[in-house]
Amino acid sequence: MNDSLPVSAIVTHYNRSDLIGAAVESIRRQTAQPAETIIVDDASLPEHRDALRKYSPGARVIYLDKH
Repeated sequence: MNDSLPVSAIVTHYNRSDLIGAAVESIRRQTAQPAETIIVDDASLPEHRDALRKYSPGARVIYLDKH
């Protein structure tokens, strides 16, 4: 049985690296997983952007330069 849904989970992020972990963990705890998880960073400060690197093995992280 395939537990992956044909959908993407997209999480937006802007200077809230303290909250992104809870959002990603919520996606990972779902019974059926999305086909992909995407985190879109909306030009956060460097320290918040750097914190997203730890999620890149299981999620695709897209960095925008301007909001």
